[in-house]
Amino acid sequence: MIDKKKKDNDYYIDVEDKDPVWLKDKGDHFFKRADYTAALNAYAKAIKADPEFLPAKLNRATNFIKMRAPELCIQDCNEVIATINGMKDEEIEGDRPYFMKILARAHIKRGAAQVWSSQFDAAISDFNTVMENEEFKQLIGERELTNLAKDKARIQQRVRSNKLKALGDREFYHEKLNDAYSKYQEAIEEDDENEYALANMGVIHLKKLEYEQSIDFSTRAIEIINNFQNETKLFASQNVLEVKLLLRRAKSHEMRREWEKSKEDLDKILQLEPKNSEAQGLLKTITSKLDEILFTKYRDEANEHLKNKRFQQALDCYDKCLKVTRKATTLDNIAVYVNKIACLLSMDRLAQVVSECNEAIRLIKNFRNRFETKGPDGERLKGFELRVSIRRGNALGKLQRTSEAIAEYERALKIDPGNAAIEKDLQALRKLK
Repeated sequence: MIDKKKKDNDYYIDVEDKDPVWLKDKGDHFFKRADYTAALNAYAKAIKADPEFLPAKLNRATNFIKMRAPELCIQDCNEVIATINGMKDEEIEGDRPYFMKILARAHIKRGAAQVWSSQFDAAISDFNTVMENEEFKQLIGERELTNLAKDKARIQQRVRSNKLKALGDREFYHEKLNDAYSKYQEAIEEDDENEYALANMGVIHLKKLEYEQSIDFSTRAIEIINNFQNETKLFASQNVLEVKLLLRRAKSHEMRREWEKSKEDLDKILQLEPKNSEAQGLLKTITSKLDEILFTKYRDEANEHLKNKRFQQALDCYDKCLKVTRKATTLDNIAVYVNKIACLLSMDRLAQVVSECNEAIRLIKNFRNRFETKGPDGERLKGFELRVSIRRGNALGKLQRTSEAIAEYERALKIDPGNAAIEKDLQALRKLK
């Protein structure tokens, strides 16, 4: 019989769920599938079950690198190294290869994490510890030693490149752009994947108004950032350089009138930093430019349809214009309404003509209240108002709403006194009353 005094969950945990070896193997399984969050949970449970289970702690350290948390990797490696170095010879004697191999790998993993943190001297020191120790060398094998030597050479290359970049930064600070650029070029010749040197070369091109070159160098730097362990980008908490690069590229695209490309970069920035005010402001400007282009495209298509009496197609395009502008109070939008009304009248959709005329009249009144209407804009607005009034009177007359139609034509006659066509239609309506 089950003892009811025990907690229920004690009965539903397999023995494996408390076995550190099983949990560590489970973590390894998740790690191979690039499910680093699940792997972290499994390793944490293994370490909780047995705090002295070093393979779980070492593998968790590797997992932390994938999760872009190098400081946590270093912390785990420090604990593994301290534990083994603190053991007495008699504790190690029977399993010395086992402990020494773990110790060697802890130095390698810590070195990798230190590279992530730009602690290059410390990383080289850890790699040397392994590469100069005969026991470690035999345990980790020739292939891994070769890779370790390549990694060390690559770090040394980056160190030399960074020194040249620092010289370039000093010249840049004193606004000696050509001298700075030369140093950045030397840095790239030393390490063609130095994203910081590439980024700064892009800045110089931007300052010189050389937008195409600025885009090229910014793109190269962005590609390096994105290609570096791309599957771990989800865990990146610091995106400062990438945001700067995207913003510079967006500005260069803007100056080249490449509005859509600029918007793509700004959208990416706001995914990384939703509250970036500079990107928000520039995006507003770029979106306005794109809206202007779309509006012009749809309006020209609509006018062509109207000219060729394809009224439904014209209506569809005019509606697209109004969606782009969100029916803002502008002369362009009023013009769209005027032409839209002409289409509807030609299609005998009279009730809709009246409705759209009412909306057009509302926009005309708003425009007159908000803006100066003297000069060309005033004449244009007067012409719109006249056409809306005539077309509304026409529709009302056909709907046999004679009194309203007469009032509308009288209003049109006030806008354009002496207009013979309006007077003729008005007289005809008065005879019907």
